[in-house]
Amino acid sequence: MSHAQALVLALGAFLLASCGGTAPTAQPPAASASKPAASAPTVGSAAASPATASSPRQAVAAANPPSAGGDPVAVFRRAVDARNRGDVAGYLESFADDAVRVDRPCGAQGCVGKEAIRRTTEEEVKGHINVTVLSVGNAGGTVIARTEIRNDAAKAQGLDRMISIYSVEVRGGQIVNWRSVPDLSDPQTAGAQPSGAASGSPKP
Repeated sequence: MSHAQALVLALGAFLLASCGGTAPTAQPPAASASKPAASAPTVGSAAASPATASSPRQAVAAANPPSAGGDPVAVFRRAVDARNRGDVAGYLESFADDAVRVDRPCGAQGCVGKEAIRRTTEEEVKGHINVTVLSVGNAGGTVIARTEIRNDAAKAQGLDRMISIYSVEVRGGQIVNWRSVPDLSDPQTAGAQPSGAASGSPKP
C-alpha cells in the first residue's frame, strides 16, 4: 500500500513538474557574444559556468542524460511489447546485466540479474500475460506508468483485468530497476489481492 501511494505521488509530482519551464542554465551570457576570442575557451570550461557549477544534479544530467542510448519511455514500451508477444529474449535486451526487478512474482527480495528476471518472465509468458499501457511519463529517467494487466491467473479468479503502477529506472538506454505495485485505488484490483503463492498472482 505504501509503495503504491509513493508511486502515485511520484506520478503526480512528474505531471506538476511537466507544467513548468526548464531553467536556461546552459545559455551563455549575451555579453560574451561581443568577445569572440574570450568566448571560445569558456564553452568547455566548467569554471566559467557558475550557474551549472552551482547545480550538481544538472551537471550530472548533462554529462549522462537518461535519453542517451534511448528514450526511457520508448525503452519501457519495447520491453512491455516484447513480453506481450512472448519474446523473452527481446524483453531482456532492454535490461542491464545487473538490473533488479521487484514485484509480486519476484517477491520482496526481487529478481536480481538477467537470469533471475528471465526465469520469472518465462513463467509470465506461459501464463499469457498481456499489459496495456494506459498512461506513461518520464521523470528524469524514471518511467512512471499505469497499466492494465490480463493473464490466465486473472481469468482464473474471474477478473477481466488488474491495474498496476510501474516505476522503471532507465540509464544509458537500459532498464536498471523495474518495480510495480497494484493500484489499490481501483476497486477490482483492491478486491482481488491473493493471499497465496506468487504463481497465482495476476500481477506482473
